[in-house]
Amino acid sequence: MNVSGVAFKHFLRIIQNGYFIKSLVLTDKDSSNEDEKSRAENLKKDYESNVICVSITKCETFEKDIIEANKNDRGKTCLLRALERTRPNKAAAFKKQTGDNDLNIESFFEMIKSFKSEFALNLLDVLDEQCDGFVIPLYIREGFGYLI
Repeated sequence: MNVSGVAFKHFLRIIQNGYFIKSLVLTDKDSSNEDEKSRAENLKKDYESNVICVSITKCETFEKDIIEANKNDRGKTCLLRALERTRPNKAAAFKKQTGDNDLNIESFFEMIKSFKSEFALNLLDVLDEQCDGFVIPLYIREGFGYLI
């Protein structure tokens, strides 16, 4: 559930105050203004309990965590295939520049930041085509481990 807006925090309050169903909040550290710099940590402090797990990205955003977890090996191949579908005119030069090196998280993110939805859809298609070796970021795996 999205809990960054006031429209959704009431779900956490309901769970916290008696509707005890195991819940997972996946959130990133990203914040657009100074007032929200500790938003993710405050969510964790205010709501984490024996029924609510708040799992926070390692990097600032979900996308950067995906890139970081897959910056090399077969995960890198999956991301580059999705990039080719998302930014066909820019991907070839980016791949050539990267070569055999690990993906640079910031450079790759710059390639997709204005195309997040398209990239996500293209990555889903690539993963559906049996892209072995893709790594789910740790904060997501730990969160789902809590639920299980």
